[in-house]
Amino acid sequence: INNNQGNNDDIISSTTDIPSAQIWSYGKSIYIANVPANSTATLYNVGGQALLTTPIHYTPYILNLSHLPNGIYILKMNNDVYKFVCK
Repeated sequence: INNNQGNNDDIISSTTDIPSAQIWSYGKSIYIANVPANSTATLYNVGGQALLTTPIHYTPYILNLSHLPNGIYILKMNNDVYKFVCK
C-alpha cells in the first residue's frame, strides 16, 4: 500500500496478499494501481451495505466518490480489504 502520494488521506488499515498493490485516497477519490487485471472492486459503508461494484480493467484506476457523504468506507477487491476515510 502506498500511503505517501501528496496530501492524501490516511488509509486506516488493510489486509492484502498483493504486496505491490497501491491503494490510496485523496479527498473523495480512491486511486488504485498495480492490481491484477480484471479485478473487481466493491465499496461498502461501515454498516456493510454495498454502495458500488466496478470492474478494474486497467490501472491506475480512479473511483470518484464525490457523491458520497464524508465517512469511513471499506473497499474490497478480490479477497483484499482496505478501510479508509473519505472527506
